[in-house]
Amino acid sequence: MIPLAIVSEGRTEQGFVKRVLAPHLWDKGVDAVAPLVHKGRGGKVSVEVLADRISELARGHFGGVTSLVDLYGFVRRDEMSAGSLEVRINAAVKEKLGSGFDGGAVFAYVQQYEFEALLLSDAEMARRWLEEKLPQDRLPRTNSSAADVLARSPRGRASPEDIDDTYETTPARRIKRAFPSYDKTVHGPLLAAHIGLKRMRARCPRFGCWLGRLEDLGARRR
Repeated sequence: MIPLAIVSEGRTEQGFVKRVLAPHLWDKGVDAVAPLVHKGRGGKVSVEVLADRISELARGHFGGVTSLVDLYGFVRRDEMSAGSLEVRINAAVKEKLGSGFDGGAVFAYVQQYEFEALLLSDAEMARRWLEEKLPQDRLPRTNSSAADVLARSPRGRASPEDIDDTYETTPARRIKRAFPSYDKTVHGPLLAAHIGLKRMRARCPRFGCWLGRLEDLGARRR
């Protein structure tokens, strides 16, 4: 069993790791925990802060360290993409760890735009679950219109990870607009567990690639 730290942006991502990722990875030989970027609380992150936290944990007893932070959660990102931020974070970690750096076990992951994209992997399933859990938000509308609020994305976008058309139509705001009582910290991990990793990795290729790397850690021995 290899111990893995998944540095989480906030309580929503931390809950997702504990409820969904950790049980799945345990079966792959990976013991995952979810320390926060800022100890004891969530909040905005930067390349420097995340690199410091990953390096700190990599010097400890963890055989693997990665991150689960939203692209939207970064300050001073200067319009960099999720992939560009990962490259910069990994370079900073490598500089801090020197010869102790192992890029196969220590690597940053930045969720394209935001965590809630994963919840739109199956918009119809999400809509049904939310209407069951939040009946107070049901309005005089058809079911199809409720699903449309969640599922509608810019023309040509094949994955929920690509939804970023306007500030008001990001994945999280789509959900909140359709279901005002939605609490991301409470409902996000529960809905993610309901949807399941199989659907998420099929619809969200960046996330699927990262999940595959985490599963592969189980074959390593520190």
